[in-house]
Amino acid sequence: MAPDLECLILKDCSNLVNLPSSIDGCKCLRTLNLSGCSKVETLPENLRHVESLEELDLSETAIRNPPSFIFQYKNLKVLSFNGCKGPPTKLRSSFKVQLRGSTDSMGLILPPLSGLTSLTELNLSDCNLCEGAIPSDICCLSSLEKLNLCGNNFISLPATLTRLSKLGFVDLSDCRRLKTLPHLLTNVQYCVRINGCDSLEVFANPSTIRSSIHRSRISGINCYKLAENNNVLRMLKKYIKILGNSNRSFDIIIPGRKIPEWFPHKSDESSIKMPLPRNIQNDSQWMGVTFCCNFDSAFSDDCWADVICHAVIHGVNSREFRPFGHGIEFKYRPKDHLWLIYLPRDLLYPSSSVVKCGETDSLLITNLEDHECDEVFECDIVCDGPVKVKKCGVRLVYEKDLEEMEETQICLKRDHNQNGWKKL
Repeated sequence: MAPDLECLILKDCSNLVNLPSSIDGCKCLRTLNLSGCSKVETLPENLRHVESLEELDLSETAIRNPPSFIFQYKNLKVLSFNGCKGPPTKLRSSFKVQLRGSTDSMGLILPPLSGLTSLTELNLSDCNLCEGAIPSDICCLSSLEKLNLCGNNFISLPATLTRLSKLGFVDLSDCRRLKTLPHLLTNVQYCVRINGCDSLEVFANPSTIRSSIHRSRISGINCYKLAENNNVLRMLKKYIKILGNSNRSFDIIIPGRKIPEWFPHKSDESSIKMPLPRNIQNDSQWMGVTFCCNFDSAFSDDCWADVICHAVIHGVNSREFRPFGHGIEFKYRPKDHLWLIYLPRDLLYPSSSVVKCGETDSLLITNLEDHECDEVFECDIVCDGPVKVKKCGVRLVYEKDLEEMEETQICLKRDHNQNGWKKL
């Protein structure tokens, strides 16, 4: 084969059984894509000599026991086994009969992972991984930023996952047997998806959050047991307390019907305004703003819908903040969920943007309609597809609010029981 070849894409070559033995001649090969090659069950041994590989996609192949040399590639950055459940369908069906319907032993078999020191993305989704199938040395993937484990059958995750210091995104969606999470949420820089994890009951509360984190989010669509066993407002407050007076935001989506009474400003629409106390940015006890909305969805043929939050402060120094949102996959058909958002004071009033009454800063002004120094915070939720926001609420958060968590808990339980939920 061509020694200068850098990219080889054989995607969906459904009749391909083996790679040619001359593959080791591709000394410059960086990308190898065999996704959808459903008859490929193994890789040639001499592929180990192609040490230049940076991306290897083996999604939806028949590989169940991958060769160990894959996990020694020092330059490999992206590795995908998405949908690798073993032999082709007919053969797997006969195995199911022998195993009396059990599919636990048919998952991908992983060797030690510690050799993948440059790996940034690992996709092990829909690999029928069961309890104990994820090697504990996954913590040695020191460069890992994105981990996809969705659609598997384990009950818990290795505690060593918390050592992945660069991990920014974890997808555990549709892991229907998953019951608990380690302190993973503390360590993930950006997002944890647990959508459709309907057995999940508990995840560890955060104790610390790394200084490099700019935003943390949890997407828990259809996690009804989690909603029943955990108070989402209490979780939000614990995150706020850990984040402190920083510029790091946090948001979470979880089943729920009613805007908690803790939010004094409420609206039956998708937007809400709240006046801000004059010179609030100089109040050392003020921590930020929390927003909560209740949304619902109707049946749709669409695959995705976006729910986007727009936040604005109106006044002499008006400013609009970068919108952020969630993509909702409609296979879940979410009914009555709550989206809670925390925006810290240093995000709303960066130290460089504090402007005294009567002064202006052309870099920050987006609206000069208001000539008073009083300001108004506005939050607006924009949805596409069949998603509808029913109501929303907003609140200023002060340090004393976090000290009153126990008192609020009693009221929350009463409200949620009236709503048909044990807890939010």
